[in-house]
Amino acid sequence: MIKDEKVVVIMDNTRIQGNRVRKFLEENGVDFVYLPPYSPDKSPAEGPWAILKRKLYSKIYTDFETLT
Repeated sequence: MIKDEKVVVIMDNTRIQGNRVRKFLEENGVDFVYLPPYSPDKSPAEGPWAILKRKLYSKIYTDFETLT
């Protein structure tokens, strides 16, 4: 893979990555760590999604124009 460099893959706990990716990483000597379940503090992308969910949660939108 990448010679002379340490590679660490940080994985969330989705099933898509699951066993196939873990097996590939192990076979190729790549270290990996799992994020704890629901750890928004470790995943910067969670912040904007949380804000958007709060804004949209209690509203009903009947068409795309009302979303913008």
